[in-house]
Amino acid sequence: MVIRILPWKNTCCDGPAKLTQALAITPALNGEPVVNNTLIWIEESNHAIASKHITSSPRIGIDYAKDDQTGKLGARDDTTLPWRFTLK
Repeated sequence: MVIRILPWKNTCCDGPAKLTQALAITPALNGEPVVNNTLIWIEESNHAIASKHITSSPRIGIDYAKDDQTGKLGARDDTTLPWRFTLK
């Protein structure tokens, strides 16, 4: 596995690959529960980030999501949905 050391910027974790790399999440954790687990977990925090400090934009590199391949939901373009979140 190649791990790139990036200078700290707001782009340190601005995508799923960078985030999982920063958190040392590897394929070995695939399928691990995140509840009642000592290996990986989601932790509660009292720290809140005001919505004015969060931006959203469409995800990148998901051209394959332009159409529902099953046909159950009809034609749709998921590539334009604002599922990418970053801090200002």
